[in-house]
Amino acid sequence: MVSLLINAGLTAQIQSGPCPGWEPHAGSKSQLSAEDEFCKNEYVKLAVFTSAVMGLMQIAAMILRMGFLVTFLGHPVTSGFTSGAAIIIGLSQVKYMLGIHLDKSQYVYVTLIDLVRKVGHTKWMTLLLGVLSLAFLLLAKEISKRKPRFALVGPLAPLFCCAAGTLLLWLCEPLREQFKVSYVGQEGPIPSGIVPLSLDAWDPSNFFKVLPTALSCCLIGYMESIAIGKNLAAKHGYELEAGQELLALGLSNLVGAMFSSYPVTGSFSRSAVNNATGAVSQFAGLITALVMLCTLLFLTPLFKYLPDFVLAAIVISSVAPLVAYKEAKKLWRVKKQDCFLWVAAFLGTLFLGVLEGIALAVGLSLSIVIYESVRPQIAILWRLPGTTIYRNVKQDPHGSFVPNVFIARIGSSIYFANAYFIKDWLQERISALEHINRTEYIVLEMTAVVSVDSTALNVLEDVVNDFRGRGIQIAFAMVGNRLDRTFRKSGLTNSVGEKWFFPTVHDAVVGCLRHQKAKRKLLATVRGMNSVVPSSNLAVLGPGGTITDCGSEVSGAGATGGETDLQSATDLEVGLPLSKSQEDLLDIEENPVHMGNEIGFSNDVHHSCTVIFINMKEDVPMIMSDITAIFQRRGLTICRANIEAMDDERVTGPACRARGASHVYHIRSLQTHGKLQDSELLGLKKDLLELWHCLVDSPR
Repeated sequence: MVSLLINAGLTAQIQSGPCPGWEPHAGSKSQLSAEDEFCKNEYVKLAVFTSAVMGLMQIAAMILRMGFLVTFLGHPVTSGFTSGAAIIIGLSQVKYMLGIHLDKSQYVYVTLIDLVRKVGHTKWMTLLLGVLSLAFLLLAKEISKRKPRFALVGPLAPLFCCAAGTLLLWLCEPLREQFKVSYVGQEGPIPSGIVPLSLDAWDPSNFFKVLPTALSCCLIGYMESIAIGKNLAAKHGYELEAGQELLALGLSNLVGAMFSSYPVTGSFSRSAVNNATGAVSQFAGLITALVMLCTLLFLTPLFKYLPDFVLAAIVISSVAPLVAYKEAKKLWRVKKQDCFLWVAAFLGTLFLGVLEGIALAVGLSLSIVIYESVRPQIAILWRLPGTTIYRNVKQDPHGSFVPNVFIARIGSSIYFANAYFIKDWLQERISALEHINRTEYIVLEMTAVVSVDSTALNVLEDVVNDFRGRGIQIAFAMVGNRLDRTFRKSGLTNSVGEKWFFPTVHDAVVGCLRHQKAKRKLLATVRGMNSVVPSSNLAVLGPGGTITDCGSEVSGAGATGGETDLQSATDLEVGLPLSKSQEDLLDIEENPVHMGNEIGFSNDVHHSCTVIFINMKEDVPMIMSDITAIFQRRGLTICRANIEAMDDERVTGPACRARGASHVYHIRSLQTHGKLQDSELLGLKKDLLELWHCLVDSPR
């Protein structure tokens, strides 16, 4: 009761009960028999002192901020554990519903085997009354949910059931004598009163005797209490504070040890009953503690004829909603890996036990964390035509690659365990693309990389030097301030070159294309081909990221503009690195890059609209009217439109005769009132490309 009173002041739905890791013997030498080293009184003292040591450990853990252990209990783990524990608790009550004796076990298969053997001894009157009680409780809950006017029926049903069952057994003696219906006071009077102080049990000389048990109870109790608490917190929409839970458990055990209390933790069955009766705040726990105090002092005789089947029905009806089988289905749809963790925690709890089930699920969680940390997510990016947006190729199917430029996003910090995986991944991907599109530049997007260690720095430098020796330059984009300082201190920035660090991915792509253009000019100059690539031309980023001369005809996402005229160039051009003196001769600033004529589509940029991107080197009069006419004909509505003129400073040179424009349309389908379906998108693409060919790509 004292432990419940202390714990109730700090937590909402959770109520304390005996710790599942507590064995009736506080050490290997403390077996309770006549030949034991310790007598019964000594055993009780050891148990009480174990509770005190456990409380001190939990308070110390709170002070040392060791609540981080809760991070290893993810939602699938807690949900699977509570589902398995709910079944274990429910099965443990079946014997009271059947009126038979079953050996107590935390293993489901042991309980089921024993149940099959003894089911023939079922007391049918007990079963009938138990089923009626359970049906009444479940019906009351359902009425309370569906009928707001009867909201109190559900919480009050257990109280009514207890009163009715007690009255029935008190009035009907044949139920007790003839049908052998078991009840609470069957073995004799229920003890009453409050246990006196037990400070004399706090003997420091027994510290090392109880230390192993206290340590295991501390860990097991905290893990189970957190698992129960997180499940109930998720149902009621609040956050569970791990440090507060440690303090609650520590104070409960420490203060409880002053009043002869065994080690306690958050009780699964008691918390489930507390939640089922409508508890929403700590005040419910305080009321429970006060009622228990009054009961111990004055009311114990009233509970003599309380039937066991009523208590069993209350527990079963309370834990049944905690079997989250629907959650397993949801996890299977969302992420099968989380579903696997749920099943592991569920089956582990059922067949291995509470502690082993949690340990198995936490161990699997750690294994997955280590695996994902060692193998970070690396995404290949491509550009949405008509935009400066670069998306994961697996997330947006409407992009196109930039020829000769490989773009990748590293999804986590780099350290000794994953650095070589990243290196091997890059080498494998570049080698695989060799026969499709020779890579001259690699752009690494570093947004998610917040830190690197010395091993990672050495590996990155090896990667840069290795690819540079193969004629492939690495550029870094979106490097954070912290990472930038580390790169500068280590000398990696100087090794790579300041010019190869860019604020955005698009800036990095433009920088690579400028460098490529300048390199080809230099090579043409070396071979006496100055007339092939005039220095006044403007590099254009066309469909598929194609780099072409301004004014040249561009076709399709697979174009490789500008390369045909240089097929007979030297080996230096097609891959071998430039020397330091040759790099110094490159005039990159004289080679601006600008997007060409493009149309892009995306269903992933906006949460409820399909986005159309249109980019034109030269604005076409009245093209917007033609585009909106297509939208209307297709049954589409424009939610938002944005048209911007190209910056004159970016479009220069005699070949660029008119100012270009960039169009962005957010559209919705009138049929679905949302994004376009695949069939609608294909039809729209066809119409827009036909319009594009007639008005934009056709010769003037």
